[in-house]
Amino acid sequence: MPTPGLRCHAADLLAALCVLSPKEGHGLVLAALSDTRFKSGQLRFEALIKSFDASHGSPNPGQGVTQTCPTDGIWEWRVSALGLLNALVNTPGALELRCQLRAELYRRGLNYALSVS
Repeated sequence: MPTPGLRCHAADLLAALCVLSPKEGHGLVLAALSDTRFKSGQLRFEALIKSFDASHGSPNPGQGVTQTCPTDGIWEWRVSALGLLNALVNTPGALELRCQLRAELYRRGLNYALSVS
């Protein structure tokens, strides 16, 4: 399991890919997020949104999931994950695609996850 710091760097890189290459990079990141559902059995943004909840714990290499504490990088992860979501939603030029992505995030429970965090 990757450390929270590694997850933050990965989210930052994916966000940069979306912003710097709006057509190809954005599509590749969305496709990669869609492909993860085949491995995890979850919908596209479901695991990402669940990771905002501190009660789910954060990954601890070699020990599975543990209870989080304020010092284990949860806030850094939340900032990086929100940066990625912001890049995914605001990069496309087509208004219809931006609205579809926002609606999908809403259906996955982003509003609720942000209000309880």
